[in-house]
Amino acid sequence: MDDSLAAVESYRHCTQWITAAAAAVAAAFVAGLQLTALRDLAWWRTLLGVLAAAAVVGCAGWVIQRAARVLAPYRVTMAELADSDMKIAQGKASPADVNPEVRRLIEDVINRNKGWLFPPGVKTVTDLYDLACGRTLRGRREQLPDQEAAHVYVQRLVHFVELHEIRRRYEGLLQSLPKIGLIALVAVSMFVLVARRDAPDRTPRVTRPLPVQVIFTGDKSALRSEQWPAGCAGATTSGSAVGGTLKEPEVATIGTNGCPPHRGTVRGKVGLVLYPK
Repeated sequence: MDDSLAAVESYRHCTQWITAAAAAVAAAFVAGLQLTALRDLAWWRTLLGVLAAAAVVGCAGWVIQRAARVLAPYRVTMAELADSDMKIAQGKASPADVNPEVRRLIEDVINRNKGWLFPPGVKTVTDLYDLACGRTLRGRREQLPDQEAAHVYVQRLVHFVELHEIRRRYEGLLQSLPKIGLIALVAVSMFVLVARRDAPDRTPRVTRPLPVQVIFTGDKSALRSEQWPAGCAGATTSGSAVGGTLKEPEVATIGTNGCPPHRGTVRGKVGLVLYPK
């Protein structure tokens, strides 16, 4: 009996550490969580970020919920076990008659360990319960334990059932941790990627009109594709940069022979822009 209780306490002590770790991870994530970073993003990125954050917190909550089942007292009374055992013996197998969990305990746990859970001459949970209540087993000629000894066996059985259930829940918690950890890792990574803002464009921009000289390419098709007159092919003209970036400014040209005045962006395939020193 003492060994069973000590084992139960060991499982619960380990579970407390797992709970503390899960709570610490969730607290650290929430503390560093900046949902305001999602405010100015596209709606689908905001939605993915919120779902990722919810997944991380949900994983921690799921672990804590499973851990609570280990830490919470497990109580099944001997009267409940005896009543269910008698109904099973009578062939009443529906969930309305017998709690499925209690049925599993009787068939898979207690009946498989009769050798040391029951005293000599006792074959069922119902018989042990009757002896503990001071009742006489009819038709039995074996030497049966007295009521006090039966109480000791009842306590041993109840503690054994509690140990079995706490161990089953603890092992279920441990088996689920790798999967939950993987889900949380993926969710954190997704949140970081979604919330990451694109690097700002640091290309110098034209902030005031600048005198420039444009040397156009000789490729007329390239000029047409950028909405520049084909007559500017191979020409050199002056103008003013009025917008865009210094690398690809928007230029208003004054025009030359064959190249009429025009305003447009001078990209690399259009020509070369020269700025005065």
